[in-house]
Amino acid sequence: MKNIVGRPLDELEPFIGEWTVEGRHVAFPDVTIRGHSLFEWWGNRVYLLHDSSFDHPDFPDSLSVIGATGPDGGLALHWFDTRGVHRVFDMTFAGGVWTISRKAAGPKDFDQDMRATFSADGDTMTSESRLREPGTPDMKHDFAVTYVRAPQRAR
Repeated sequence: MKNIVGRPLDELEPFIGEWTVEGRHVAFPDVTIRGHSLFEWWGNRVYLLHDSSFDHPDFPDSLSVIGATGPDGGLALHWFDTRGVHRVFDMTFAGGVWTISRKAAGPKDFDQDMRATFSADGDTMTSESRLREPGTPDMKHDFAVTYVRAPQRAR
């Protein structure tokens, strides 16, 4: 069996830490959905874990594993949630912009993408998620989320 070792993901260091989260979803336009995210290394910087939870019962908690597991060593985000859903997204991170995207896995599935931009000081990310329902031509706004880095705790 071939031993595959991922490349170190030092370029993802800006994500590391705890973040408070606020968002708005098209299904609940007048509700601010709050939550928490934690990004931390797993292994020798070859995987980044993203643990996310929201305080709204219609939004599942999730755990993502990010690594250089895509074709030709590209970044991929493997997303798992408390409903038992697993999705794999292509991912990029360059120039302070984080993107993920995936194509529908079948006729009843939908395309998704997300673009998040870091602020100049690196303490805020603003994101927009979109989706394309089966049989429709255009991507439509789905969820806007703002991540704010939590203050560092003294150790």
